[in-house]
Amino acid sequence: MRAKAFPSELVGEITVPASKSVAHRLLICSSLSDGETGIPGRIEGDDILATSECLSALGAVIEKSEDGLRVKGGIKNLTVKACAKESGSTLRFLLPVYSALGVKAEIKLCGRLAYRPIEGLFKTLESRGAMLKKEGDTIKVDGVLSGGKFIVDGSVSSQYISGLLFALPLLDSDSELIIENGIVSKGYIDLTLEALSKFNIKYETTKNGFIVPGRQKYATPHKVEAEADWSSASFFAVGGALSGAVKLNGININSKQSDRVVIELLKEAGAKVEEDERFALVSKESLNAISFDAENCPDLVPAMAMCLAFAKGVSRISGVGRLKDKESDRLTAVINNLNAIGIKSELDGGALKIYGGGARSGKTLSYSDHRIVMSSLISSAGGIEVETDSVNPISKSYPSFVEDFKKLGGKIEILK
Repeated sequence: MRAKAFPSELVGEITVPASKSVAHRLLICSSLSDGETGIPGRIEGDDILATSECLSALGAVIEKSEDGLRVKGGIKNLTVKACAKESGSTLRFLLPVYSALGVKAEIKLCGRLAYRPIEGLFKTLESRGAMLKKEGDTIKVDGVLSGGKFIVDGSVSSQYISGLLFALPLLDSDSELIIENGIVSKGYIDLTLEALSKFNIKYETTKNGFIVPGRQKYATPHKVEAEADWSSASFFAVGGALSGAVKLNGININSKQSDRVVIELLKEAGAKVEEDERFALVSKESLNAISFDAENCPDLVPAMAMCLAFAKGVSRISGVGRLKDKESDRLTAVINNLNAIGIKSELDGGALKIYGGGARSGKTLSYSDHRIVMSSLISSAGGIEVETDSVNPISKSYPSFVEDFKKLGGKIEILK
């Protein structure tokens, strides 16, 4: 469905949905544990559904509760057919887990996921006993991992490392995870380690990775919260900076989520920000150009790029190379959509340059990417009218985005 967003002043407050990054991790740990775990939080989105279905195929029971989800853990099935939908997290987290458990599986991939990088993880898993084969949009999994040295390239995706960290405690012997070429998006590794600790999984940090004892059992804490999502919050934080005053409830200012840095970036750009441990209030002020490195917060680029389109001066965002391998070629999508609203932008020496000021009404494309759609719609808070070719992709991470947008005073028309 197409949509048109009209100039709007966003004023009010919303409760931010749960972080899908955190929810993925808690669902996996809960499903691998014996017993029952309550996961309170506003948990939604197609990616979470994908992880839930892949874990349910193993035998976990995942149900909605009054305040979130309830998981009855336990692995019962070692032959499964599952679908990762378009979720990179689901695939990269669960391939190592399936291999550690000795599961014989067929995992179907949808959309662009079938073309996103996975070869490095294959190589690591196959070196320790997994048998993996990609046939078109399906990955076939066989064999079983053995403990020992696992070498992984950390420059491609932090999700490779997280997936291995979930899997290695399940092996019959101890393992050493050696990370080469640095780590991108290190904050996401910290989220994984935090989740593992809550389920009593032990590990030792080394200079180049981790030592993970085998023969461990995931132990449920019975209740563990899926904290609010800074990635989702970033769009309405930008909306407040552009037009009015938006209060974001439920967020954790001290979160290990890398995207919490959006608050500091908006402050640097001139927005007024008030914050406490569980909320942030972002209000409109005159915005100025800034420069920042997105290496560890790539998901912020679509929202911040639209914000900086309305700032005075030329902004520069470095560390954007990995955006080409997201749900879309996100770097190209951002540049094209900025140009569509009259903002010159270009790739210069590996950095995205945005020549702010002078945005005008225009038509953008969704590129089948949830973050691109939400960034387009939120640009209307800058006083322009924007039409996008589809709002359907937002169901991936934030299906209630339009509802929250309207709650804050956003004006939007869904078109057939």
